[in-house]
Amino acid sequence: MDRPTKEATSVPSAQEVRLHVDILRGRNYPQTEDDPCACSTYARLILYDSLLKETIGSVYESPLQEGSNTPFYNTSTEYELPPSTEMVVLVVQVVETTRRPEPYIMFYGSCRISTVKSGKNEETVVLIHTDPVTQPEEAEAEVKQVVGDGLPCPNLSFRLHVKRRRPGEVNAEDHSDAVLSSAPVLDGSYPIIPKNSQYVWFNLASDRKWSEAFTNALVSEWRKQAMVSSAEGALPDIGESYAKVQGASRKKEPSKREIYVPTSINTVADIIVTQWNCCRSHEVLSWLRLSGEAFSRGERLCSFSREDVMNFRRKRKEQIYLLQDLAISSLLLVGESELRDTIDHLWIHFAIGVDHDPSRGTALPYEARKRMKEAGFEDADKVALHSSFLNFLVPSLAQDQCDEMVTADLNAAAREPDLANIVNKFASSHAGTLQTSVSEMKFTAALLECVGAMLDTLTEVEVSRALKMFKPCVISAHQRLKSGAKEKLRNAIASYGGQRDKFTYRPGGGIKIDHLDRLGRRKKEIHFR
Repeated sequence: MDRPTKEATSVPSAQEVRLHVDILRGRNYPQTEDDPCACSTYARLILYDSLLKETIGSVYESPLQEGSNTPFYNTSTEYELPPSTEMVVLVVQVVETTRRPEPYIMFYGSCRISTVKSGKNEETVVLIHTDPVTQPEEAEAEVKQVVGDGLPCPNLSFRLHVKRRRPGEVNAEDHSDAVLSSAPVLDGSYPIIPKNSQYVWFNLASDRKWSEAFTNALVSEWRKQAMVSSAEGALPDIGESYAKVQGASRKKEPSKREIYVPTSINTVADIIVTQWNCCRSHEVLSWLRLSGEAFSRGERLCSFSREDVMNFRRKRKEQIYLLQDLAISSLLLVGESELRDTIDHLWIHFAIGVDHDPSRGTALPYEARKRMKEAGFEDADKVALHSSFLNFLVPSLAQDQCDEMVTADLNAAAREPDLANIVNKFASSHAGTLQTSVSEMKFTAALLECVGAMLDTLTEVEVSRALKMFKPCVISAHQRLKSGAKEKLRNAIASYGGQRDKFTYRPGGGIKIDHLDRLGRRKKEIHFR
């Protein structure tokens, strides 16, 4: 296994610095006697360095807010800053569009922002008539004069968020998949048979004793980890809370049972949801395989971080593409191929529910061949296939949980750039090859997308053996679709609203407020009749 080494996972000292700006609301815009109509304005943002000499990023303009002297711009933009930046100046121009023949700058404003450390802050910028870029001293004097008068003055409020992150650092709430910048090519950098391969997939699929021992060890170690984390987070404040509740003059010492209350961890599914914080299926496969390989080597199962998992996933994504290339190529080449026969066998069972083995040399009946020709493979089929595979590897995960994670992967993949689409590569390959339907290619790519994440080598022998061992997943997916689950999966894909909000509470992690709007009120859900 290509387990990340310390050299591979070490990160440089330079940090990525980003500034997120939310333009909130303008107030006290002027109302003139000559024009009884309210202003129609938009805000223009220009980010400068600390000396107001060079601009950073591009100019941003908010949508036009018509007929309001207290406009809600309610928009945002983000800037990428040079790593060594410690201070920037945000210059705002409020442009009015109706009071003169041509749009003109009605107000200027500026705000100095420290980017030394990460943090959020709200700023209210006083709007003036002097350009702070060309006349900085006059602009500063005008601001002091306006503020000193103590009268309501035009202003614009912002919410600022400085983000500093090391290039290799992964956000705990970031569930995105690795993205391939180009299609991998099999060369010397990809070992056909890596050294020290552990074949976790084989043990999970065929060795019940190994699976039980691995599950027990995983649950036991993460339960201990949760106990330690719970104790560290609870120890400093428990005594004080008891004293306050009871009104005692001295602190009451809580018992060990009261201190060490771990998160309920009884199954692998509990670990996936509460400790690994997985919202997408690719995360589950990466964590599961890394844990299985650590168990086979006798190492600790909690010794790697999310950065290790992401680095591991990037390498697996490249391997998955090469395995998909290998499998689809076998479908098109003329001649005997055990891998092609295995894929055809699984595809026939998935498409029409017939257990037919092409390697025996018998042909399908006419009606079966007709149904095969008309068979398609859509997103709902892919969700059913991946969900069955996930449920096969982790039986403690409910089918609905598997569906949700796979649907999250599918919807996110539609938004992420896909520069290495394996099906497009082979869709037009017909000359001198066997005829293979695009649906079977999609089925093969989808099957290898989940199975390939668990494989070790780049050989037809391992792929063929693994597909045969995971045949129950294909049968289970076909039975689900046959029982009428396809329409339910289609609706789930169409109505998917984002990641679930079930996160583990950890001391110091803050309160989740995703269910509240900007004013602190509970968000209203629209129910269509």
